Amino acid sequence: MKLIFAIVGALTFGAWAPAPAPTTPNATDDLQPRVVVIHMVDKGSAQWRFEPAKVQVRRGDVLRFVQDDIAPHNVQFKDTPDGAQLEPTTIMGPFLIQKGSTYEIQMDDRFPPGVYKFACTPHEPLGMVGEFEVIESDSTP
Repeated sequence: MKLIFAIVGALTFGAWAPAPAPTTPNATDDLQPRVVVIHMVDKGSAQWRFEPAKVQVRRGDVLRFVQDDIAPHNVQFKDTPDGAQLEPTTIMGPFLIQKGSTYEIQMDDRFPPGVYKFACTPHEPLGMVGEFEVIESDSTP
């Protein structure tokens, strides 16, 4: 009899489970480091692009370039804000040859706030250019 009541009660009122604890977004969650992804793509007819071509990042974020094409691509900085301290291996990144390979740049003290313009060295004349803006940590991207 108890089993029948339990089954009828579950069917009538639904199975009982404790309510999940309420969650309140923490204001600092928006300021946690992120991975910002830019894809290197072929749009057809030799129309290579960075997608998205413009992004905002904060100090601590990682900028990840993903090779989504079969043509070799790289990232070469063309214009940086005053105070940027990029070493030669960052100014001209490696060529990514295999589809799915990545190149990552940590947004650290070398990157003061401002706009950074970059291009794929061999495909810049064909429009493969992009930019990212480093913003202050307390800003919302």
